[in-house]
Amino acid sequence: MKKAKTFAGVEKATTLTNNKQAKKLALLSIYKTDIKYENI
Repeated sequence: MKKAKTFAGVEKATTLTNNKQAKKLALLSIYKTDIKYENI
């Protein structure tokens, strides 16, 4: 039981970090497109 609980905790942590990275990437792509449009 303990192993399963820790595994679930690890999975939660990885999904959380993945979400943070995804948000960062999305913000970066939006920022880059904004710069492109401003340069035109």
